[in-house]
Amino acid sequence: PLASGSQRFHVIPAGESVVGYACTGVGTSPSGQGTGTLYRYTVGLTSAYGQLASCPATAPAVGTNRVTRVTTLANNISSCNFDYSGADLQRNALLRITLQMTEQNESVNLYHEVHVNNTP
Repeated sequence: PLASGSQRFHVIPAGESVVGYACTGVGTSPSGQGTGTLYRYTVGLTSAYGQLASCPATAPAVGTNRVTRVTTLANNISSCNFDYSGADLQRNALLRITLQMTEQNESVNLYHEVHVNNTP
């Protein structure tokens, strides 16, 4: 929604794909197993997809909404959070990813920050 202060624009080839990540079925079973799955999916880039306000909350099925591939990255997910702090003209954006994997009532917490360059 903001104009580019340095008058930049990007040309994206029509064959490019958008990559998304989604967790489904997140929780813990009574036996102490994580019940969720982390997916990575790709969507063929079109002008219609570029107008969406956000990525889908769950991984869509292949063939729907131009989805070309869905891959399972991890199982036994008991907690999953993606937190995006958007960029402005003064600072870059930051994506914080927090995952918890649980098996036999033992958990490991994973945390990763992704720095998203500001290119207004």
